[in-house]
Amino acid sequence: MVVRPSRLSAQMENETKLTSDHFFILLSIGGYIPIHDSYRINYETQTFGLPIEIDGGLLFPASERLSVGMQLRYKRREASFVPDMSIATLELEPMAHYYLDKPRPDELRIYGLLSILLARETVAGNIESTRDGVKTISVPVSKGYYNIGFGIGLGVEYPVTTLSALFADVHFGTYFADATGRGGLGNLGGITISIGYKLGI
Repeated sequence: MVVRPSRLSAQMENETKLTSDHFFILLSIGGYIPIHDSYRINYETQTFGLPIEIDGGLLFPASERLSVGMQLRYKRREASFVPDMSIATLELEPMAHYYLDKPRPDELRIYGLLSILLARETVAGNIESTRDGVKTISVPVSKGYYNIGFGIGLGVEYPVTTLSALFADVHFGTYFADATGRGGLGNLGGITISIGYKLGI
């Protein structure tokens, strides 16, 4: 069957209008590679027992190619040089999502991401404490740190239906507001390679 240009244009216009009337839920998992050698060598990702980062968010179309939204990223890394110590990171990521090409039915689409990163990093571990100077007990302690940075990304998306798609992307994030010289954790940013699913509501 031959699809005439006018019919194809009408189909694309209908799909664009349909998607612009909806918002999208994003769910993905990824592998995380830290920027700094010390954080990469001395810690390993263990999020709910798995070596992954978990992401979820919302995306709101603003035009045919541009969307804006919010994403949450969570990962937990355990220290390899001392027992029972970990750093859990929760990132809130306001972002802009832009398709580099115009929509075409049933074809891969390339997109770029630009975002601000707002992070809370929680360091948790155990310390030995004593009340009488003789007997020691292990006491859990934790401390929170805050940081801000930016992220960029590049990905591909394949539509499954008009309102759903599979996607894969590479995301780079860096931080600059929690320097180690001021008692902070430094730049815990890195590269995340993710695969996920987008569903329109």
